[in-house]
Amino acid sequence: MADYRKPYFALFNAITEALMYLELGAYEDVRDILVEAQQTGEELVISQSCLLYTSPSPRDRQKS
Repeated sequence: MADYRKPYFALFNAITEALMYLELGAYEDVRDILVEAQQTGEELVISQSCLLYTSPSPRDRQKS
């Protein structure tokens, strides 16, 4: 089962940082922070949920 704590904390921290920049009116920085956080979160989730495919097992090769 995937552990979603890493992406959760990455997104939470990014949103907290983005809110500080939002108060300063630094809208481009806010956008950059949130886009980067989204990409980081997606990479973390994908890396935890994807199966590694190597090659067919000997048993699978016998079936064909």
